[in-house]
Amino acid sequence: MLKKIKIHSIIGNPWVVLVIAVLVAGLLTLWIYRFLSGREAALKEQLAAQLNEGRRVAVVVPVRNAAPGTVIDGNGFAAREIPADLVYEDMILASSFDKVANLRLVRQVRQGQPVRRADVEALQSRDFSDLLKPGKRAFTIEVDMVNSTAKMLKPGNHVDLFLISSTSPTAAGTDKQTARLLMSDMLVLATGQDVRPRDYGEAMAAQAAEGAEGVDTNPDYDSLTLMVSPEQAARLALAQKVGSLRAVLRNAADKTATPQIAVSEHALFAGGDEAAIEYIVGGRSAGANMISKLPTAQDIGNAISSALANGGSMGGSAGGIAQAQQGAVANAANAMAGRPASR
Repeated sequence: MLKKIKIHSIIGNPWVVLVIAVLVAGLLTLWIYRFLSGREAALKEQLAAQLNEGRRVAVVVPVRNAAPGTVIDGNGFAAREIPADLVYEDMILASSFDKVANLRLVRQVRQGQPVRRADVEALQSRDFSDLLKPGKRAFTIEVDMVNSTAKMLKPGNHVDLFLISSTSPTAAGTDKQTARLLMSDMLVLATGQDVRPRDYGEAMAAQAAEGAEGVDTNPDYDSLTLMVSPEQAARLALAQKVGSLRAVLRNAADKTATPQIAVSEHALFAGGDEAAIEYIVGGRSAGANMISKLPTAQDIGNAISSALANGGSMGGSAGGIAQAQQGAVANAANAMAGRPASR
């Protein structure tokens, strides 16, 4: 038969009382800890709200909806004060506006929304391909000191491209050079590996004047990367094989299409002596005229026109023609004799 456990005997056991006391103390400690933690968090939030109440921070916002490619300047952007607790670390503060001035947006920013670092080119961690517009390609050409306008070309500049190539061989077997406009108003994406926009020039010059370290005031590059269409890329690839390219700087604000230009060596040196039939007479002394000229077709034509104007009849015309023929024979005789040709 089981013995009945007496309540007073359990309560009278000191070990049982000790265990109960420890459990109660633990539960009480846990409750107090949670209560105090919640109270502390509430006090912190209340204190932060009191500190931020009335404290506002000025950030950069667009005054109207800004599309990608919009230049950040004082006309389209302004400072807006917002509560300090709503300011994120990557927002552009109004006090830092000079650091982003003249840069471009890479994504749309709605009116009144703070501009963030990821919205601004050169501040966004991205790839070079992000600079290309949809449907465009990047094509690199080699340049030198002369072909790069004395290394003064900057990303963002616009250039015209001329192709200098050889035409078909002439009868004498020599090639003639021709320069022709290949493409007009091409955007320079990069000079070498530098993709900084051209507006950085003034800032770099100012930093160099202040003695700032790490400022490259004499950039050295031997290539230009242009933004082209796929068809233009194919033309440039072929042009590099058949001749040499020359980049000519133009004003970025000049949107006038450059007319088609083609200049050959013949046209370059045009305007010299009139064309004439030349022949060499041998067997004369060194001081004699070794090369002389027969009358040109223009000379004979002028003589005929003069004869027709003066003669007024068929007889006069015949006389003028005969006179021109006699002059040609006389010039030939003078040339054979080493005498100057008569006019």
